[in-house]
Amino acid sequence: HKLLATGFHDDGVREDYRALILGGLPNFWLTIQREVRPELAAHRRAVEVARRLLSRGPFGFDIARTLYTTNPGWPCQSERLAGNYVSKPEEIIVALEEAPPSGSHPEDLLDAHLVAFAAASYQGLPESVIAGIIREDKTDTDVLFTLEMLSEIQRVFGPPAAPRLTRRLAEMIGPVIETYHNRDTRRSLVASVEELIPFGNLGRLFHAIDDLTLRQSDDQGFAVAQRQYYQLARYRHWLQIGGHARRTFVRGVSQPISTIVSALLACLAVLVMTMTYAM
Repeated sequence: HKLLATGFHDDGVREDYRALILGGLPNFWLTIQREVRPELAAHRRAVEVARRLLSRGPFGFDIARTLYTTNPGWPCQSERLAGNYVSKPEEIIVALEEAPPSGSHPEDLLDAHLVAFAAASYQGLPESVIAGIIREDKTDTDVLFTLEMLSEIQRVFGPPAAPRLTRRLAEMIGPVIETYHNRDTRRSLVASVEELIPFGNLGRLFHAIDDLTLRQSDDQGFAVAQRQYYQLARYRHWLQIGGHARRTFVRGVSQPISTIVSALLACLAVLVMTMTYAM
């Protein structure tokens, strides 16, 4: 594992390490040892962890996560950190806060090394969030995974405020806001995001954008609007094909009207007769 760390940037070292672990050579060597030593159990656990990680994920994330998992304390090799030495999870947000902006997409903020280091050094990150960040089929709303991961790290390790990083993420969430159907909701979210930036709290930003109650209300309102639109579209089509002039429609409208008129005339006749009799 130390060889992987010291030679990670060598393609040959990474390929040889992967082949050795997945080929089972370390496990074979451990099983033929006659002398039982405590450190062998630790080696066996580390090899099993490496095998499991290498057999799971693509995109280089698997080998990077193996690097940091099997070498605790090894500094993050991400280029996104702009030369900052990050060897502990509590240093991630500080380094990103100090790093200069590098682009307007989530992948410009986090690379495989940073995600791997975070996942290896803090076990509390949900695997679904990690998978969402590293998946190959990117979407405009993937920034939510990035925001969720960084907000969780900030919540646990601090610092309490990272306004520059918050602004960088706020500039990436426009496509998420556009997924809301209601125009007033979108305007309100834009205003809320701008108000939250100076506080530098990524958790507040994440919950403002990914509000389940607000999302459900927006979906329900959109469903009602769709039904109303469908009904109006049907009525418009009916008018266009002359439905208001059809005999059945005229009969249906004229019968209630004639009934009302007849009733009014009868009432008038009774009133006239009553007045005549009274005179």
